[in-house]
Amino acid sequence: MDQETWKLVIAHLSDETQEPTATMVREWLTKDPLHQQQLDQARWIWLATAEMPADEEWKESFKGISEAISELPQTAVKKKIFPWLAIAAVVTGLAIFIAFYQYRTISPAVQKESIVWLTKKAEAGKVLAIVLPDSSEIWLNSGSSLSFPKNMKASLTRTVRLNGEAFFKVRRDPAHPFIVQSQQIRTTVLGTSFNVNAWPERKTEVTVMTGKVAVSKEGKGTALLYLLPNQKAVYSQLKNQLSMEHVAETGEANAWIDGRMIFNQMPLESVFEIMERKYKVNIRTSHLFKGCKLTAKFGNISLAEVMATLEITLGIQYTIKGQTVFIKGGKCS
Repeated sequence: MDQETWKLVIAHLSDETQEPTATMVREWLTKDPLHQQQLDQARWIWLATAEMPADEEWKESFKGISEAISELPQTAVKKKIFPWLAIAAVVTGLAIFIAFYQYRTISPAVQKESIVWLTKKAEAGKVLAIVLPDSSEIWLNSGSSLSFPKNMKASLTRTVRLNGEAFFKVRRDPAHPFIVQSQQIRTTVLGTSFNVNAWPERKTEVTVMTGKVAVSKEGKGTALLYLLPNQKAVYSQLKNQLSMEHVAETGEANAWIDGRMIFNQMPLESVFEIMERKYKVNIRTSHLFKGCKLTAKFGNISLAEVMATLEITLGIQYTIKGQTVFIKGGKCS
């Protein structure tokens, strides 16, 4: 990536909705498949430099390089980072360019064959704790699966694939960005902790507990959402829309690790799906509960206790036979 392209990328990352830089970056992405990987690395640098301390001696040592970014649009600097942070991004970019040059010399066939993927799956009714080869810690919710490279440092990024829900405590490694691919969402992180809820039948949610993450839709030239603690990204497949929301209690997002269930105006169909995975049962209803939503908090209690509460709250009748729950009636009929 030459200096002019690097400056264009910095301007784009400062405000990914601003034209004409957004259009120019999209055109650049179409010229070479490798450019998307370069943009991902640039985003990682952007996140890393945005959290660096403002050390006066460090800034002084890079004073002579400030001319390299003097042509950047003012909005590209003032909206996101201080000028010295942009300088850091330019300097770091040289190292990234060298890494990508080495990466380019490896044929795609060799790259593909050299990566051995492992998959872990949490059985229904159980939460699975995993320690990745890079020492990052993952908790998989029941029915979820996670795929990851056996040798994570063989690649420039630590990319994992999630189907379902997981809580991540990522070990910080600036040389190897950590990327979570889930449904149509990509989450790029520093060393941080966050929860990803990515079931196919529901909206995908990324909730940040500590640190900082960047979330984007899969695809070239897509805009990023930068999330801090008490914020979450929500992706609607129906609307193909990614938005950000404030979270009052981030601990509720991963309450499932302790066996708790927290529902906030959740459709009953989704409530039953969660209960099926947690208790390893099939729930059959006499009618559809369309339009019926539930707000409730349950501790790590038995299925019978949950059903007894729902019986009172919703006015339902139920029977449990083996691994099947039969429900009929209810106020939402």
